[in-house]
Amino acid sequence: MKYPIWYTTKGMTGGIIGWQKFCVIAIKPDYKGDVGLVQHELTHVKQWAVMTLVTGLLLAAVWLPLTPLSIASHSLLYTLVPAYKLRCEVAAFKEQLRHYPDDRALLFAGFIARNYRLNITHEQALEALK
Repeated sequence: MKYPIWYTTKGMTGGIIGWQKFCVIAIKPDYKGDVGLVQHELTHVKQWAVMTLVTGLLLAAVWLPLTPLSIASHSLLYTLVPAYKLRCEVAAFKEQLRHYPDDRALLFAGFIARNYRLNITHEQALEALK
């Protein structure tokens, strides 16, 4: 099954070439054929779906009317918990690495160290990718 992707430049500032919000993926039109990038963003969609399900089940166990709040749990954790953001990005970049014939781990480690406000070094990001 092909996943629907929105090819746009909307929200693509500061070097961003793709993003995921809930179950929506957007990629710059120039990167339309970049399977690795698509898989990176699709990994984030899967992370969102799993966290929404888990949080929804937990909230339903507490009080059923709270379950709609689960839809924002991944975004909230990603924004507020650096360790969660790091885990999500490392998983997405690892998946992306699988789709290129060359090793881009050094490049992706640089992205992780510089672009996500995680306060980690390039070496720490590279180690996380291995």
